[in-house]
Amino acid sequence: MKTPALLIALSLAIPLSAALLDSPQSGGLKLKSMSSISFGKDGLLLVADPSSQSVIAIETKEAGAKTKPGAVADIAATIAGGLGTTAENITIKDMTVNPATGTVYLAVMRRPDNASLICTVDAAGKLTPFDAEKLNWARVTLPGGTASKVTNITDVAFDSERVFATGTCNEEFASRIFTIPVPIKHGSTAGVISAETYHVAHRKWETKAPIQSFIPYHDKNGADYVVGAFACTPVAKFRVDDI
Repeated sequence: MKTPALLIALSLAIPLSAALLDSPQSGGLKLKSMSSISFGKDGLLLVADPSSQSVIAIETKEAGAKTKPGAVADIAATIAGGLGTTAENITIKDMTVNPATGTVYLAVMRRPDNASLICTVDAAGKLTPFDAEKLNWARVTLPGGTASKVTNITDVAFDSERVFATGTCNEEFASRIFTIPVPIKHGSTAGVISAETYHVAHRKWETKAPIQSFIPYHDKNGADYVVGAFACTPVAKFRVDDI
């Protein structure tokens, strides 16, 4: 399982929804699927939903002193018990931590109903289903192409100015980097860049291999990068201004 990029929360004098979300919805959030989750600042949870070809930003409103999560002896059994099923019917898709509180968030798929659910684990090892019914959220569509669609979203992360997501679509230049400006506007469409990378294992340029995991990176000169890892090649660094 990849480790999502986690950023230190910043203290803002204005409400989070005004700073990070534009035209947010309240309640009624439906998750069709989840491939990756991560945190932005001020408890903003980012969820990649490949089935709806979108990224959702959720204002968790989680507050409290930062704590160190406790050990859970059998996390699959703990999750299954909290969701009313058995361990063999649980698949953990991803994990992230709210950097402000230390609470662990888990993206889970439950069978046989194939429900996509989020759970939290606190410092005492207590598991709680995450309830977004009364929370503000915004959904942004990831574009495929003129006659294509996004087939997978491999990772999502927040930097100081934007949200990045990576994935693939069913075109020749399939590998994609998506950008979403902040504030995140509900109902908007992300920007998209086709990524071509020289894969040393294959000794050729490729356009289909997706970035599996990445972090936003800022160098000492102020340049912004996406540093991505692939399944079949060493880490590659993409300068945002160049792409």
